[in-house]
Amino acid sequence: MSHFAALFTAHKGHATVAKRNRTRVKKLEKPKKKMRTAGTHCIWPSGVEARYGINSVTRWRWERDRKLPARDVFVGQVPVGWRPETLEAAERGLAQSVA
Repeated sequence: MSHFAALFTAHKGHATVAKRNRTRVKKLEKPKKKMRTAGTHCIWPSGVEARYGINSVTRWRWERDRKLPARDVFVGQVPVGWRPETLEAAERGLAQSVA
């Protein structure tokens, strides 16, 4: 069998490339979604992280320990973020309790 014949095999009347010689096609990578940090009337969790310079684990702990107010923006009865006024009031209250 010649080199050329070794590259191709007959399959139901069609010439196909032998499996060992097929090149793998790379799947296109999906672009990463950009996390919302702010909106018109909502501060998303990633925005709180950017605002205070913390990571998601710290933000979660602050929410658990009630250092952050409860989320008050809902999408389909699921709390997803904070109103800017809520965080500003919490900051003012925290500054007054420290002073």
